Amino acid sequence: MIVICEPHFRGFGHAQFNAALVCSVAEAFPEEELIFCAEREHLNHVKWIADTHVATVRFVEVELPDRALREEQRGRRLPFAALLEELVLYRRLFRLADKNRASQIVFCTAAHRNDLVIIKMMLRRFSQIACFVVLHDLQNKISTPQPKLLTSQFLSYRHWLLAGNTERIQYLLPGPPPLMEQGLKNYLPRLDNCISPIEIPYVFADSAGTEPFKDDVIHFGFYGHASLRKGADIFFKLADEISATRTKYRPIFVLIGDIRDEQLKEMRHASINIPALNAPLTQEEFDKYSKRIDYAFFFHVASAYELNGTAAMLDAFSYLKPIIALKTPLSEYYFNKMGDIGYLCQSYNDAKGAVIEILETKPLDRYRAQQENILKQRDQFSPAGIAPKLRVLLREKAA
Repeated sequence: MIVICEPHFRGFGHAQFNAALVCSVAEAFPEEELIFCAEREHLNHVKWIADTHVATVRFVEVELPDRALREEQRGRRLPFAALLEELVLYRRLFRLADKNRASQIVFCTAAHRNDLVIIKMMLRRFSQIACFVVLHDLQNKISTPQPKLLTSQFLSYRHWLLAGNTERIQYLLPGPPPLMEQGLKNYLPRLDNCISPIEIPYVFADSAGTEPFKDDVIHFGFYGHASLRKGADIFFKLADEISATRTKYRPIFVLIGDIRDEQLKEMRHASINIPALNAPLTQEEFDKYSKRIDYAFFFHVASAYELNGTAAMLDAFSYLKPIIALKTPLSEYYFNKMGDIGYLCQSYNDAKGAVIEILETKPLDRYRAQQENILKQRDQFSPAGIAPKLRVLLREKAA
C-alpha cells in the first residue's frame, strides 16, 4: 500500500500535477494498492483526470486547515493555532497510512515550514513508513539570504529542510534532472543524498484542439500565472509592438491564466485578451483557451529556474502547440530532448522576428511537422515514461 496526500492545495490548483503523480506511482507499482487523500474539490479534479488512466486508486477526502483566515481573525494564537490544526491533519494522514499498513507515504506539497516540522515529528512515531515529499517552488523558498539572528534562522524553511533528515525521508524535486542537480550543488550541497530530481509527470490530452490559423488569424498564448520571473512583461511588450505592426495575418494574444504581480497589473496590456485578470481560470476555461491558441510563448528568466521546474511547457505539448521561447537552460533542455518543437530564440528581437515571420507566411507545413514531433516525443514525460525511475527511487528508500 502507498498513500499519496495533498495537504495544501484546494480546487484546481496543482490538480494536473497531482493526477500525473498518482498515475505515475500507479504505473510504477502495479502490484500496490494506492490511496489518494485531498480536499473534496481538489480530489474531484484529480479523480477526473486520473480515472481514465488508472482504476486502482481509492480516493479519500480530508478536511484541510483554513489557512486563508487572516491574522487579525486568529489574534495572538495564530502561530500555535495553525500548527495545532496542521498537526491534527498530518496525524490523521499518518494514522491512515499505518492502519492500511502502507510502506510509503508521498506528500505532494510541503509549502510551509510547518509541513516539514510536523512530517519529521510524525516519522519519529511512525518509523516503519518511508516518506517522500515533493518540493515545489523550492528556489523561492531557500535562495533568499539567511537571516543573521539565530531565532529567525530557526524559523526559516531552509533550516527545517536541512534539519532532522533521516534515511526514512526523501525529497522529490520536479524539473529537468540535469538542471535541478546543478541547482542543488549551488544552493543545497548538504542535501545531495536527500533530494532526487525527477521529470515533471504529465497526463497528456488526447485532442490537439482547433484547426490552426483559422480565419486568417494566428493566436499566441501565455500559460499560467503571469509573473516577472516567467517573463510576462516581455509578453506584454511583444504583444503591443506586434499589434502596432502591419502583417499579412492578424495576431491575437491571450493570457491563459491570471496576473499575480502588482507591478504587472499596472503595465499596459491592452493588446492582450485576459479572460480572468484577478482569479485563476477554471479547468474548463483553461482547456477551452488552450485549444484555441496556435503557439505558446515562454520567456522565463533563467536565474529564477535553477531549482524550479515548470509544467507550462508540458501544457503546450499536451495541446500539441509549438512554442516560441527565449533560449535559457530550461527551454534549451526541452528542445534538446524533443527536437523541432517551435522556435528557440537567442534574443527578444529574434522572438519578435519569428512572430512577424509567422504572421507573414503562415507556415502550415512546418507547423504540422512540429505538432507531429511533439506528439512523438512527449511520451517520455508521461506517467509511463516517468514510472521506471520513480519505481527505483521509491523502492531504494523504502527498502
